[in-house]
Amino acid sequence: MISAAGLALYLCIALCVAAAVCDIRFRRIPNALCAAIALSAIASSYLAGGLTLLGLCALHALAVLLVGMGLFAGGLIGAGDAKMYSSLAFAVLPSQALQLLGWISAAGLVVLAAMAIAKRLKGVPLREMGKSFTVPFAVPIAAGFAITVLS
Repeated sequence: MISAAGLALYLCIALCVAAAVCDIRFRRIPNALCAAIALSAIASSYLAGGLTLLGLCALHALAVLLVGMGLFAGGLIGAGDAKMYSSLAFAVLPSQALQLLGWISAAGLVVLAAMAIAKRLKGVPLREMGKSFTVPFAVPIAAGFAITVLS
């Protein structure tokens, strides 16, 4: 039988998949979806370990948000990506932060390579008018999160 914390975690994964679909289709992650991810992640942490666990996970989420907003300010990632990553960080212990980052990075490389290969096979240039193509980074964020919390 699945615990309430596990159910909240599975809901968080499902919401991350929905965010990935939105990012693929529209290159946007709705704020409401990030809020729902955060609420389900907060519920998962609280139900799994009370306020102590939630507090530790909140520190992780705050650190991720600060770094993410810095990357957004530098034009390296989208604001939705930063908000999604920090929202799901509420469900990940700080001790798992590097594992999460590693899986997201690995999945990001796979998505980037697949998109670059697909563009090359179609004969489409990787850069047009000085701009490179965009990557729906919610996909590797969702994949990295799922791998981290399910392993």
